[in-house]
Amino acid sequence: FALEHEVNISKKSIRDQNESLEQAEAQLTAKADQLEADLNEMKEVLRSTNSELEVREAVADSLRQAYQIAEKSRGELESEIDLRDKEESLMGSWAKYLLRTMSKI
Repeated sequence: FALEHEVNISKKSIRDQNESLEQAEAQLTAKADQLEADLNEMKEVLRSTNSELEVREAVADSLRQAYQIAEKSRGELESEIDLRDKEESLMGSWAKYLLRTMSKI
């Protein structure tokens, strides 16, 4: 009878340990699921941040190109203004020459 009692106690102890292990496994599974969800959320935030950075880089590239075009246009306008100034100066010189020539006639 004592041996049977010890076997029953051992069986109960094993059942209790199994229940404890099952509870621990359930807790670990829940924790792993939560960590996986957190990781997926972090990945999404990272993807979103990368997309934002790509957009910002594209905007910066566009602004650089626009600045280069503006600088080129500015240089062309300055050249055109210089040409007009020279043209006006030549026209003035030509007009003075004609006036002097006409006054001699």
